[in-house]
This record gives sequence, structure tokens and C-alpha cells, in this order.
Amino acid sequence: MTAQETSDRLEARRADLIRTATELILGKGYRNTSVADIVGALGLSHGTFYNYFDSRRDILDAVIDHGGKLLTQRLVGPDEPTSAETLDEFLAQVARINNRVHELVADEPALLQFVVFEAASIDEAVVQRMLATYQAFAAASRSYVENGIERGFLRSDLDPEVAGEALATVLLSSTIGALGDGVAADAAVSTAALVDFVRHGMGNE
Repeated sequence: MTAQETSDRLEARRADLIRTATELILGKGYRNTSVADIVGALGLSHGTFYNYFDSRRDILDAVIDHGGKLLTQRLVGPDEPTSAETLDEFLAQVARINNRVHELVADEPALLQFVVFEAASIDEAVVQRMLATYQAFAAASRSYVENGIERGFLRSDLDPEVAGEALATVLLSSTIGALGDGVAADAAVSTAALVDFVRHGMGNE
């Protein structure tokens, strides 16, 4: 077996552990999920688990990081912040982000429910981990705002940092709305409202 094959095998085993832990935590709750449950579901030994993770708490971080990564991928997406040259192009970016968030909620409702609502109640370390994810997204949002100010389609009096955090907060709140059963759970309605809000609140029209 080559070094690359060994690396791939180890990464696949780690991914299996995270996937199984995610399923168990979402089904039973973190406090009711033990290392024995995780390895038992995969037919592995405790020793194998500890080759990859230091503790049950350690794999919880991996589960949260997995959910945060999925959410960040949808929030940031493939769009380059500097690619928008007009307000309409920027609003189209915002619409695509919001639609991707709703798609993720449809694909992974239990995982997002756990990451958004339940994980922060576990301990302060998880809260700080979630804050770091939010800050990274806010920084990405700031890049979109800075591009808009520079190109002149967003208001010149906007503070990029404040406006970036506001945009990040509004987009993240869409995740909460999408997890519910009300009007905000309708992607088309949510996107139209969000675009209208950003147009009139930030646009240079």
C-alpha cells in the first residue's frame, strides 16, 4: 500500500467516525452518545477511535466543524466578492447565497438544527467555536461590501465592517427562518424580502 493509499484510508476511517457520531448525536443527543456507541456502530475497537480523536468531546468538535463547514460553503459559495460590478449583480449574489442556505436546510435539517440551536448549550468552548465561524463569515461578507463601495453601487457612507456584519447576520438569520415552518421557510419569499432589504438598506440608488 502506497503512502497516498494509506493516507486516503485513514481519512476515510476518520470521516466514517464523524459521520456515525453525527448520526448518533442527532438521534440520541450528545450527552447520551458514548464512544462505545460510535465504535460499536462501525464494529471498531476503542483503540481505533483514540487513534483519531482524544475524547468524545473531541469528536463533537469535528461534528460541529462539519456542520459549520457545510453552512460556510453555502453562505460563501463559489462567488468571488469582487465579481459583482453592479447593484443587480450584487443582489443576485445575495439571492444565490440565500437559496443555497435553504437548499442546505432541506438536505441536512437535523444537522443544522443541532449546530444552530443545540450545540451552543453544551459548553462555552462550543460557543466560542461558533463565534469563530460567524466571524469568518462576517469577514467574507465585508469583502462583498467593500467591493460594492469601491465600485459605487453600495452607499459610500457605509462602514464596511459594520455593514459586513449586518449582512452576515441577516443571511445567517435566514438559516433560522428556513428551519422553521412559517413564511421565512419559503425560499422564494425569503429571498425576495432579503434582496429588497439589502437594496434599500445598502444600495446606492
